[in-house]
Amino acid sequence: MEIRDFIFPFTKKGASGLKSDGIAIQFSEEQLKQEKQKCEEIAENTISEAKESGYFKDDFLSIFAEKIYSISKVGYGYTDPFDKNDFLTLEEKKSLNLNARAKYPRELINGLTEKGLDAAKNRDFIKNMFLRNFHKVSRKYELSHLKESGCKYVTISNSGDERDCKAIKRLKKHWPIDEVPELPLSNCNSEYCRCCYIADEKEFMD
Repeated sequence: MEIRDFIFPFTKKGASGLKSDGIAIQFSEEQLKQEKQKCEEIAENTISEAKESGYFKDDFLSIFAEKIYSISKVGYGYTDPFDKNDFLTLEEKKSLNLNARAKYPRELINGLTEKGLDAAKNRDFIKNMFLRNFHKVSRKYELSHLKESGCKYVTISNSGDERDCKAIKRLKKHWPIDEVPELPLSNCNSEYCRCCYIADEKEFMD
């Protein structure tokens, strides 16, 4: 069975979905196939959310989809797919009531509706959209892997910083794997849920 190396992004706190220092992970052919499937699912979910958001003009959605597919690759998190050589001028940003200190690719801004321009006041709105789906799909696969390995109990692990939602703190406990709440929680107020499922260490102490 062929084994291939890929570099995965990690930060000091662990996997983040953002490009940073890398660590090499070996994949078998079957694992690589599943990782590619996961990347495609992340892209499809992100594109679906974009269509439902009302942020993008109809004729821009195909361009948006192409760009999201281009960054949904095994071993990488989010990278800005828009033109980095043509940004709005200061006057243009002021006229659109956008953050004067942020850089906005003209290519992106031209593809936004009025609702999208309002969303763009948060320069990271597309990155947050992508990472919501990155983590949601990743959790689905990791929970499936835990079940396949015979794990019976899991805990929910948050990131332990100021971006965690308050709701998750009440649910960090020992859960039967078939009863653990689906993430993100309905009342999650984070830009995107970074929590994950992990095998409960108590299970291995019995």
